[in-house]
Amino acid sequence: MKKTTGIVDRPLSKNEQDKLQIHAFEEALIEFVSNTSTPISIALQGEWGSGKTSLMNRVATKLCDQEDSEFYGVWLNTWQFSLLNDNQNILINIIKYLIDSVIDISKNEYPEKLKYLIEDVYKVGKSIFKGISRVALKAAASQINESTGNTVDELLFTDNSSSKISNIIDLRNKFSDLVQALIEKNKEVNNKKRAFLFFIDDLDRIEPEIAVKTLELLKNIFDIDNCVFVLAIDYEVVVKGLKTKFGELNSKNEREFRSFFDKIIQLPFQMPIHSYIVNSFIKDMLISVNFIEEDKVSDEFINQVSSFINLSVGNNPRSVKRLTNTISFVNLLIKHKNKTEELNETEKQIIFALTCIQIAYPQVFNLLESNPNLDNWNETFIRKFVPKQKINDDLPVFNEKWKIYLFEFCSTSEYLKRNFFQIINIISEMHNIVEKQQKTLNLVLPKIISLLSVTNVCSIKPNSIEINTIRAMHALNQRLLPILKSKISAPFLNVERKGTMIAKLTYNFKTEDKDVQVFVTILSEFNNIYIKAGLDFTLFEPKEMKFDSLLNITNRGQLEVFNQLIADYNELNIKYENFNFENKPQNGLYIKGKNQKHKQFFQYATDSLDNIYSKVFLDEFSDLIIDLSILKGKVFFK
Repeated sequence: MKKTTGIVDRPLSKNEQDKLQIHAFEEALIEFVSNTSTPISIALQGEWGSGKTSLMNRVATKLCDQEDSEFYGVWLNTWQFSLLNDNQNILINIIKYLIDSVIDISKNEYPEKLKYLIEDVYKVGKSIFKGISRVALKAAASQINESTGNTVDELLFTDNSSSKISNIIDLRNKFSDLVQALIEKNKEVNNKKRAFLFFIDDLDRIEPEIAVKTLELLKNIFDIDNCVFVLAIDYEVVVKGLKTKFGELNSKNEREFRSFFDKIIQLPFQMPIHSYIVNSFIKDMLISVNFIEEDKVSDEFINQVSSFINLSVGNNPRSVKRLTNTISFVNLLIKHKNKTEELNETEKQIIFALTCIQIAYPQVFNLLESNPNLDNWNETFIRKFVPKQKINDDLPVFNEKWKIYLFEFCSTSEYLKRNFFQIINIISEMHNIVEKQQKTLNLVLPKIISLLSVTNVCSIKPNSIEINTIRAMHALNQRLLPILKSKISAPFLNVERKGTMIAKLTYNFKTEDKDVQVFVTILSEFNNIYIKAGLDFTLFEPKEMKFDSLLNITNRGQLEVFNQLIADYNELNIKYENFNFENKPQNGLYIKGKNQKHKQFFQYATDSLDNIYSKVFLDEFSDLIIDLSILKGKVFFK
């Protein structure tokens, strides 16, 4: 596929390769049409962009465009007729076009032998169309009232009109005579063409009532031998078009709607979206927009992004193309913002997943945009979006609080509630992806969401929060230090703040033989204020430095000590449920200079400094700081 930055949303051309691998469906439809009795009408059902036109193109190629094809192909796009016409003229022009197409083919094949039959069809058709046009003009003059509409219906669909205009039945008979004569002449000269194959596209893009009337006209005029109709229309469109006739669809009148459809359509063919093989299709799309490289992308990557598609936009080719265009733009944006930084496979998978959420579930993306740190979702945060409400007794059991809050958020929308578990699965898969790389989703999401925000069509951004960090730390220290002093006990003798307050607060806990330092920082980002407390210290200086931190610990025989450190951190995480890990303890190892180091921070998110300065918060926060100092005091690496 040619390299590009955007994918054009158009049907497959007649000879273009089928990337969705629905060959079996295509061949079955072709064989059915090739061997069916006539007249017959086939409905290709499916939502916009599901591939109806592409499938019709491919059927037309096989059955109409080959040198020895057995069908005359006639293609009509109803939507194009609707662009510059009123409703009555749409009907006229559609029928006139189909008849003119058959007349043109007949003239081309046997101009003299079918001359009189062609003239008969032309005269009857002209008389009818002229009569309909008069009614349309009369309707326009009287501002198109209901009685005028009934007059048009009478002209079109009854055969006992008192008007001198030739009726529809006469037209159908004349038209049938022409078609049969043409086919008989073909037999005489060994011409393989034995029927007409009419492709009626985009019926689901015009007004439903006009679409239904078009179906009725086709049934009344073209229900003749040697004619096959392939119609791109969904049953739901027919239902909408029949509301004025049968009322709203319900259990009592459902049979009437279905009977109408079944009378006109002999074979309803549902586009096999759920059978589409998306992997190959999306792989080619992403390669073409330079999001991935063909010789570097793994099958695992393609399987993962295909899973995200199934959980969000679905297998509709139009939706996948739109998704690819968004991915392409974001990829270009990242390249221009980070000229020296290449995205790795993990980051690309997260970008893809978030883009799927952005397109399929924009309200959820807005929620993530407001606070991309899921562990910091709390009652205060969710109440900005959802009023307090009683959740049904069938609330699923969740181990993580953010899932409960997301369920509450999705419960306000039938669409989101219906797709809740798909949304949960996308986010859970993102968790799994980053954990394989020894990272946490909370560290990856904010950066990527900030990039994707520019392509968010319905973003409702909350007011950004800006604070004077130094002033905030100074105010916090004035309140916090006295509390810490009042709470310390043996083995600590004293606690004091050390160093400057430019980037962090450093609290030094003194014992008889050593000092223990706990660090506190405040910052505002992603529409939240974050306050963090934690340890950042040297474990030891390896005699033989390895670039693998865990290997350094193992070689030193300290793996059991390190595992105990992780267990202690996890206990604190359970104890202080309002605080969350900034990073997972096992991922806090790093090497600096000749030292093997480890850092671990707990964080709390809020939208107000007043919450941080409150007595309730300071009481819990001071307890956390003291527990961290105790933990550090008992950690011993040889």
